[in-house]
Amino acid sequence: MSEVQCQGDETSISSCRHKKFPQGDGCLIKNDAGVSCEGFSLQGIRLMNGSSNSSGRVEVLIFGQWLTVCDDGWDMQDATVVCRQLGYHNATSAPREAFFGHRFASLCINNVQCTGNETSLLKCTIDARYTNFWENSNDAGVVCEGKKNHFCSRKLGERNKETKIS
Repeated sequence: MSEVQCQGDETSISSCRHKKFPQGDGCLIKNDAGVSCEGFSLQGIRLMNGSSNSSGRVEVLIFGQWLTVCDDGWDMQDATVVCRQLGYHNATSAPREAFFGHRFASLCINNVQCTGNETSLLKCTIDARYTNFWENSNDAGVVCEGKKNHFCSRKLGERNKETKIS
C-alpha cells in the first residue's frame, strides 16, 4: 500500500484510504513506514517453543494479536521483567537471534529498555514497529528460574471455617 490516509477512527490500517501497488511492484525497504503508538495495553504475555514452561520466545498480546518481541537491545534486565511478570523469581539468561525458533510476522515489539525493577514490560520503554521478518531472525527469549508464583484470591469478608493456616 502507498499514500495511506487515515481519519483516526479506523480499526485497521487497511480501512484507511490508500493506493495499491501495481502487480509486481513491491515496497522497497527504504520506503517502509513506521508508527509509534501510545496508550496501548498489554493483554497477555507468553513464552513459546521452550523446553519447559519457564523458557521460550517472548510474545505479547496487544490489540488481540500475538506479537514477537525482537532482540534489538534485549538484555538481562528485560528478561528479568518478563520472568517476574510471568510469576517467576528471576531470569538466568536472555537468549537472542531466535534461539527458541523464529515466528514469521510483520510487526514486533522492538528496542525494549527496562531497568530490571519494572513489574511489567509496559512500564519499560518499547517500540512497536514493522520489520522485515523474512530477512531477520531476531526474536528475543528468556530462561526463568524459581518456582512460578501461584496467586490465590478471595473476596474481602469471605470466610471458610474449614480453612486452617499453619
